[in-house]
Amino acid sequence: MSRIVGVKPYVIRYWESEFREVRPSRTRSGQRLFRPGDIRLLLVIQTLLHEQRFTIDGARQHLKDLADAGIAWDDALERLRAGSLVVGADLPAETATAPIDAPSQAEVDAEAAARIRTLEDEVRTLQQKVRAATEALHAERDVLKERAEKADGRAAAARSDALRAEARVRALQDELANRDTNAAELSGAAAERDEVQAQLDAALDTVRELRVARDRAETSRAALEAEARELRATTAELRDAIAAREAIADRARDRVAELEEQLAGVRAQRESVADRAASWRRSMAGRWLEIIDRVGPTDR
Repeated sequence: MSRIVGVKPYVIRYWESEFREVRPSRTRSGQRLFRPGDIRLLLVIQTLLHEQRFTIDGARQHLKDLADAGIAWDDALERLRAGSLVVGADLPAETATAPIDAPSQAEVDAEAAARIRTLEDEVRTLQQKVRAATEALHAERDVLKERAEKADGRAAAARSDALRAEARVRALQDELANRDTNAAELSGAAAERDEVQAQLDAALDTVRELRVARDRAETSRAALEAEARELRATTAELRDAIAAREAIADRARDRVAELEEQLAGVRAQRESVADRAASWRRSMAGRWLEIIDRVGPTDR
């Protein structure tokens, strides 16, 4: 009997516990005796569960509808296989079931869309960070540029002051030399020389202070240039990170497309195998029904 219906023996015993319509007679030894009507009923149940993808509750309700409509099991079997049976077509959607061996297209699309949205959100976040960092770098660059220009101005002024001071020192030295030459001839040359020497010392102090200021300005400029280089390096790293994220997003999209193609191939193969199996079962069931009709009741 299990070979006729195309299921394992324990499946038929399970159906006996779930469908009150399945009540085969028994021999004195307790063995089940399936008559042609019982076989047709089992084939109807097999078609509803395995081919039409009904749940147990949905198949039970469908059998009740068939009984209420007064449709015989052999007629119901032929009409189910021909696809012309509409009894119970208005059953709730939860009485049917979908294949569970592979995710649906909607689930695959939703998962792929979720992954792509996640990657796109990450890319947008990185782009926003880069824009913010770029704006901060531009602002910092403007500040550094302004500070560098001010430092250059101070350094130029310091160099100019130093040059003027050195020129003044040379002039004072020349004047001192002239005054030393004429010291013997001029009265009070010693006092003037001391005064000139004091002026010369003050000028030298000014030159030293200007040189220190120039060195400080150059040091500040070097530090500002180092900060600018670090900011440029940070910007380059952020841009590389964005490029890597975008590459990951592209690979994810390619992988999703590849998985969708593989899923379509698996579905096509599954449907082909299911069609061939259903056709073979219908053919074998028809043959067994013909044999049973000729030989009468059969013990499973």
